Amino acid sequence: KFAALSAGASRTLLGDALRGVSQHTLAVVADGALQNVPFATLRGVDGVELVGTREFVYLPSLSTLRGLRRASATATANGRVALLADPVFHLAADARPAAVRGSSEDEGAGLTAPPTRQVDGSDAFDLANLRPLPNSRVEARAIAAMLPEERRWLALDYDATRQAVLDTDWRQYSVVHFAAHSLIDLQRPELSGIVLSLYDRQRRPQDGFLRLDDIYNLEMPVQLVVLSTCDSAIGKTIGSEGAFSLARAFFYAGTPRVLASLWPIDDRATARFMELFYRALLVEHQSAPAAVRTAQRRMARDPRWRSPYYWAGFVVQGDWK
Repeated sequence: KFAALSAGASRTLLGDALRGVSQHTLAVVADGALQNVPFATLRGVDGVELVGTREFVYLPSLSTLRGLRRASATATANGRVALLADPVFHLAADARPAAVRGSSEDEGAGLTAPPTRQVDGSDAFDLANLRPLPNSRVEARAIAAMLPEERRWLALDYDATRQAVLDTDWRQYSVVHFAAHSLIDLQRPELSGIVLSLYDRQRRPQDGFLRLDDIYNLEMPVQLVVLSTCDSAIGKTIGSEGAFSLARAFFYAGTPRVLASLWPIDDRATARFMELFYRALLVEHQSAPAAVRTAQRRMARDPRWRSPYYWAGFVVQGDWK
Protein backbone atom coordinates (compact mmCIF):
# COMPACT_ATOMS: atom_id res chain seq x y z
CA LYS A 1 0.00 0.00 0.00
CA PHE A 2 2.77 2.45 0.92
CA ALA A 3 4.55 1.79 -2.39
CA ALA A 4 1.39 2.68 -4.29
CA LEU A 5 0.88 5.86 -2.27
CA SER A 6 4.52 6.81 -2.77
CA ALA A 7 4.28 6.26 -6.52
CA GLY A 8 1.16 8.43 -6.72
CA ALA A 9 2.72 11.21 -4.65
CA SER A 10 5.83 11.05 -6.82
CA ARG A 11 3.82 11.53 -10.01
CA THR A 12 1.95 14.47 -8.49
CA LEU A 13 4.89 16.24 -6.89
CA LEU A 14 7.78 15.43 -9.20
CA GLY A 15 6.48 14.01 -12.46
CA ASP A 16 9.56 13.71 -14.62
CA ALA A 17 11.21 16.82 -13.16
CA LEU A 18 14.29 14.85 -12.16
CA ARG A 19 14.79 13.33 -15.58
CA GLY A 20 18.25 14.34 -16.75
CA VAL A 21 19.13 15.96 -13.38
CA SER A 22 22.57 14.65 -12.45
CA GLN A 23 22.98 16.36 -9.09
CA HIS A 24 23.28 13.82 -6.30
CA THR A 25 22.19 16.20 -3.51
CA LEU A 26 18.86 17.98 -3.87
CA ALA A 27 17.64 20.94 -1.83
CA VAL A 28 13.96 21.00 -0.89
CA VAL A 29 12.39 24.44 -0.42
CA ALA A 30 8.76 23.68 0.30
CA ASP A 31 5.77 25.53 1.65
CA GLY A 32 2.89 24.53 3.91
CA ALA A 33 2.06 20.83 4.04
CA LEU A 34 4.81 20.03 1.54
CA GLN A 35 7.31 20.63 4.34
CA ASN A 36 6.06 17.39 5.90
CA VAL A 37 6.84 15.26 2.83
CA PRO A 38 9.75 12.83 3.29
CA PHE A 39 11.16 13.23 -0.22
CA ALA A 40 13.54 10.30 0.27
CA THR A 41 10.55 7.93 0.05
CA LEU A 42 9.34 9.32 -3.27
CA ARG A 43 10.25 7.53 -6.49
CA GLY A 44 12.11 8.57 -9.60
CA VAL A 45 10.90 8.03 -13.14
CA ASP A 46 12.41 4.53 -12.93
CA GLY A 47 10.13 3.69 -9.99
CA VAL A 48 13.03 3.34 -7.54
CA GLU A 49 12.86 5.11 -4.17
CA LEU A 50 14.97 8.24 -4.25
CA VAL A 51 16.70 7.29 -0.98
CA GLY A 52 18.62 4.81 -3.12
CA THR A 53 20.03 7.45 -5.46
CA ARG A 54 19.74 10.94 -3.94
CA GLU A 55 20.49 12.91 -0.81
CA PHE A 56 18.14 15.62 0.44
CA VAL A 57 18.48 18.76 2.50
CA TYR A 58 15.63 21.06 3.52
CA LEU A 59 15.84 24.86 3.46
CA PRO A 60 13.30 27.41 4.76
CA SER A 61 14.17 29.57 1.74
CA LEU A 62 16.97 29.95 -0.78
CA SER A 63 17.72 33.41 0.59
CA THR A 64 18.91 31.85 3.86
CA LEU A 65 21.63 29.87 2.11
CA ARG A 66 24.02 32.81 1.84
CA GLY A 67 24.00 33.31 5.60
CA LEU A 68 24.37 29.59 6.22
CA ARG A 69 27.37 29.50 3.88
CA ARG A 70 29.01 32.25 5.94
CA ALA A 71 28.33 30.15 9.06
CA SER A 72 29.86 27.12 7.36
CA ALA A 73 33.06 29.07 6.72
CA THR A 74 33.51 29.88 10.43
CA ALA A 75 32.10 26.73 12.06
CA THR A 76 34.50 24.69 14.18
CA ALA A 77 35.89 21.57 12.51
CA ASN A 78 37.99 19.97 15.26
CA GLY A 79 35.93 16.77 15.37
CA ARG A 80 34.85 17.10 19.01
CA VAL A 81 31.31 16.01 19.86
CA ALA A 82 29.11 17.10 22.80
CA LEU A 83 26.28 14.75 23.79
CA LEU A 84 23.52 15.77 26.22
CA ALA A 85 21.15 12.88 26.95
CA ASP A 86 18.75 11.23 29.42
CA PRO A 87 18.04 14.30 31.57
CA VAL A 88 16.31 13.88 34.93
CA PHE A 89 12.64 14.77 34.52
CA HIS A 90 11.35 13.07 37.69
CA LEU A 91 12.85 11.78 40.94
CA ALA A 92 10.27 9.36 42.28
CA ALA A 93 10.02 6.06 40.38
CA ASP A 94 13.04 6.91 38.25
CA ALA A 95 14.61 3.76 36.84
CA ARG A 96 18.19 5.04 36.68
CA PRO A 97 20.77 3.63 39.15
CA ALA A 98 20.55 4.66 42.81
CA ALA A 99 24.06 6.11 42.61
CA VAL A 100 22.72 8.60 40.07
CA ARG A 101 19.27 9.37 41.43
CA GLY A 102 20.11 9.38 45.15
CA SER A 103 19.82 6.87 47.97
CA SER A 104 16.67 4.81 48.38
CA GLU A 105 16.30 6.02 51.99
CA ASP A 106 15.20 9.48 51.01
CA GLU A 107 13.42 8.49 47.81
CA GLY A 108 10.33 10.63 47.63
CA ALA A 109 11.25 12.67 50.68
CA GLY A 110 11.00 16.42 50.41
CA LEU A 111 10.24 16.35 46.71
CA THR A 112 8.55 19.24 45.04
CA ALA A 113 6.92 19.20 41.64
CA PRO A 114 9.17 20.07 38.73
CA PRO A 115 8.70 23.62 37.47
CA THR A 116 6.15 24.26 34.78
CA ARG A 117 6.81 26.72 31.98
CA GLN A 118 5.09 29.96 32.93
CA VAL A 119 4.86 33.07 30.79
CA ASP A 120 2.56 36.00 31.55
CA GLY A 121 0.88 33.97 34.28
CA SER A 122 -0.06 31.02 32.04
CA ASP A 123 1.35 27.49 31.95
CA ALA A 124 2.46 26.75 28.41
CA PHE A 125 3.62 23.22 29.21
CA ASP A 126 3.09 20.73 32.00
CA LEU A 127 6.58 19.33 32.55
CA ALA A 128 5.38 16.95 35.27
CA ASN A 129 4.11 14.42 32.71
CA LEU A 130 7.24 14.01 30.60
CA ARG A 131 8.14 10.37 30.14
CA PRO A 132 11.73 9.21 30.72
CA LEU A 133 13.89 8.52 27.68
CA PRO A 134 16.15 5.61 28.74
CA ASN A 135 17.06 4.76 25.15
CA SER A 136 18.59 8.21 24.76
CA ARG A 137 21.23 7.05 27.24
CA VAL A 138 21.95 3.95 25.14
CA GLU A 139 22.08 6.14 22.05
CA ALA A 140 24.54 8.66 23.54
CA ARG A 141 26.87 6.00 24.91
CA ALA A 142 26.94 4.16 21.59
CA ILE A 143 27.93 7.40 19.85
CA ALA A 144 30.53 8.24 22.51
CA ALA A 145 32.09 4.80 22.07
CA MET A 146 33.00 5.75 18.50
CA LEU A 147 35.25 8.56 19.71
CA PRO A 148 38.41 8.78 21.83
CA GLU A 149 37.87 10.39 25.21
CA GLU A 150 39.52 13.67 24.24
CA ARG A 151 37.04 14.16 21.39
CA ARG A 152 33.83 13.73 23.35
CA TRP A 153 31.86 15.30 26.16
CA LEU A 154 29.09 13.05 27.46
CA ALA A 155 26.61 14.86 29.73
CA LEU A 156 24.03 12.48 31.22
CA ASP A 157 21.51 12.73 34.07
CA TYR A 158 22.11 15.81 36.24
CA ASP A 159 24.90 16.97 33.94
CA ALA A 160 22.53 17.47 30.98
CA THR A 161 21.37 20.92 32.05
CA ARG A 162 20.23 24.18 30.57
CA GLN A 163 22.98 25.99 32.46
CA ALA A 164 25.63 23.74 30.94
CA VAL A 165 24.41 24.71 27.47
CA LEU A 166 24.47 28.40 28.36
CA ASP A 167 27.95 28.25 29.96
CA THR A 168 29.83 26.07 27.46
CA ASP A 169 32.26 27.56 24.96
CA TRP A 170 30.82 25.93 21.84
CA ARG A 171 33.78 26.99 19.72
CA GLN A 172 35.45 23.88 21.14
CA TYR A 173 33.03 21.51 19.39
CA SER A 174 32.06 20.45 15.89
CA VAL A 175 28.84 18.58 16.71
CA VAL A 176 26.26 19.07 19.46
CA HIS A 177 23.75 16.27 20.09
CA PHE A 178 20.57 16.75 22.16
CA ALA A 179 18.70 13.59 23.19
CA ALA A 180 15.77 14.90 25.21
CA HIS A 181 12.21 16.18 24.84
CA SER A 182 11.43 19.23 22.73
CA LEU A 183 8.20 21.09 23.41
CA ILE A 184 6.65 23.23 20.70
CA ASP A 185 3.94 25.85 21.04
CA LEU A 186 2.80 26.48 17.48
CA GLN A 187 0.57 29.40 18.47
CA ARG A 188 3.40 31.08 20.41
CA PRO A 189 6.65 29.70 19.00
CA GLU A 190 8.75 31.83 21.34
CA LEU A 191 7.64 29.54 24.20
CA SER A 192 9.12 26.46 22.53
CA GLY A 193 12.36 24.77 23.51
CA ILE A 194 14.25 21.68 24.68
CA VAL A 195 13.73 20.13 28.13
CA LEU A 196 16.93 19.22 29.97
CA SER A 197 17.38 18.11 33.59
CA LEU A 198 14.70 19.56 35.87
CA TYR A 199 16.66 18.72 39.05
CA ASP A 200 20.20 19.36 40.25
CA ARG A 201 22.47 16.89 42.05
CA GLN A 202 21.00 17.93 45.42
CA ARG A 203 17.60 16.82 44.08
CA ARG A 204 16.30 20.37 44.03
CA PRO A 205 14.04 21.57 41.19
CA GLN A 206 15.75 23.82 38.68
CA ASP A 207 14.97 25.54 35.41
CA GLY A 208 15.81 22.93 32.79
CA PHE A 209 13.89 24.41 29.88
CA LEU A 210 16.23 25.65 27.15
CA ARG A 211 13.97 28.21 25.55
CA LEU A 212 13.96 29.36 21.97
CA ASP A 213 15.27 32.77 23.03
CA ASP A 214 18.11 31.02 24.91
CA ILE A 215 19.11 29.32 21.67
CA TYR A 216 18.91 32.55 19.66
CA ASN A 217 21.29 34.15 22.17
CA LEU A 218 23.85 31.33 22.05
CA GLU A 219 27.13 31.53 20.19
CA MET A 220 27.25 28.03 18.71
CA PRO A 221 29.50 28.00 15.62
CA VAL A 222 29.50 24.21 15.28
CA GLN A 223 29.30 22.20 12.08
CA LEU A 224 26.14 20.31 13.05
CA VAL A 225 23.41 20.28 15.70
CA VAL A 226 21.51 17.01 16.07
CA LEU A 227 18.04 17.14 17.63
CA SER A 228 17.33 13.59 18.68
CA THR A 229 14.28 14.85 20.50
CA CYS A 230 10.84 13.46 21.22
CA ASP A 231 8.40 16.23 20.30
CA SER A 232 5.02 17.28 21.56
CA ALA A 233 2.99 20.34 20.70
CA ILE A 234 0.32 22.64 22.03
CA GLY A 235 -2.76 23.18 19.93
CA LYS A 236 -2.30 20.89 16.93
CA THR A 237 -0.15 18.23 15.36
CA ILE A 238 3.46 19.33 15.28
CA GLY A 239 5.07 18.10 12.04
CA SER A 240 7.83 20.04 10.38
CA GLU A 241 6.83 23.39 11.89
CA GLY A 242 8.35 22.41 15.22
CA ALA A 243 11.52 21.00 13.73
CA PHE A 244 11.98 24.06 11.53
CA SER A 245 11.39 26.53 14.37
CA LEU A 246 14.18 24.96 16.44
CA ALA A 247 16.46 24.69 13.41
CA ARG A 248 16.09 28.39 12.61
CA ALA A 249 17.12 29.26 16.17
CA PHE A 250 20.28 27.18 15.84
CA PHE A 251 20.98 28.74 12.42
CA TYR A 252 20.88 32.14 14.11
CA ALA A 253 23.24 30.85 16.83
CA GLY A 254 25.81 30.04 14.18
CA THR A 255 25.40 26.43 13.08
CA PRO A 256 24.89 25.93 9.32
CA ARG A 257 23.02 22.62 9.52
CA VAL A 258 20.62 20.79 11.83
CA LEU A 259 19.51 17.18 11.80
CA ALA A 260 15.98 16.69 13.11
CA SER A 261 12.85 14.67 12.43
CA LEU A 262 9.67 15.77 10.67
CA TRP A 263 7.57 13.74 13.13
CA PRO A 264 7.92 12.10 16.58
CA ILE A 265 9.61 8.69 16.27
CA ASP A 266 9.86 5.77 18.68
CA ASP A 267 12.94 6.35 20.86
CA ARG A 268 14.25 2.81 20.22
CA ALA A 269 14.16 3.43 16.48
CA THR A 270 15.73 6.86 17.00
CA ALA A 271 18.57 5.30 18.99
CA ARG A 272 19.23 2.83 16.18
CA PHE A 273 19.08 5.52 13.51
CA MET A 274 21.49 7.75 15.41
CA GLU A 275 23.97 4.94 15.90
CA LEU A 276 23.95 4.24 12.16
CA PHE A 277 24.11 7.94 11.30
CA TYR A 278 27.10 8.64 13.52
CA ARG A 279 28.93 5.56 12.31
CA ALA A 280 28.61 6.89 8.77
CA LEU A 281 29.51 10.44 9.87
CA LEU A 282 32.38 9.76 12.29
CA VAL A 283 33.81 6.43 11.23
CA GLU A 284 33.13 6.42 7.49
CA HIS A 285 33.66 10.23 7.24
CA GLN A 286 30.56 10.92 5.15
CA SER A 287 28.88 14.31 4.93
CA ALA A 288 25.77 14.85 7.06
CA PRO A 289 23.31 14.40 4.14
CA ALA A 290 25.17 11.30 2.96
CA ALA A 291 25.24 9.87 6.48
CA VAL A 292 21.46 10.36 6.77
CA ARG A 293 20.94 8.52 3.51
CA THR A 294 23.26 5.69 4.60
CA ALA A 295 21.42 5.29 7.91
CA GLN A 296 18.04 5.36 6.17
CA ARG A 297 19.04 2.69 3.66
CA ARG A 298 20.47 0.44 6.36
CA MET A 299 17.33 0.75 8.49
CA ALA A 300 15.11 0.07 5.47
CA ARG A 301 16.89 -3.25 5.03
CA ASP A 302 16.31 -4.27 8.66
CA PRO A 303 12.99 -6.14 9.15
CA ARG A 304 12.51 -4.46 12.55
CA TRP A 305 12.72 -0.94 11.15
CA ARG A 306 11.69 -1.42 7.53
CA SER A 307 8.67 0.87 7.75
CA PRO A 308 9.49 4.42 6.53
CA TYR A 309 7.85 5.68 9.72
CA TYR A 310 11.03 4.74 11.58
CA TRP A 311 13.61 6.36 9.29
CA ALA A 312 12.13 8.63 6.62
CA GLY A 313 11.42 11.58 8.91
CA PHE A 314 15.08 12.35 9.63
CA VAL A 315 16.27 15.24 7.47
CA VAL A 316 19.19 17.64 7.35
CA GLN A 317 18.10 21.26 7.32
CA GLY A 318 20.48 23.97 6.12
CA ASP A 319 23.70 23.96 4.13
CA TRP A 320 24.61 20.61 2.58
CA LYS A 321 28.28 21.40 1.97
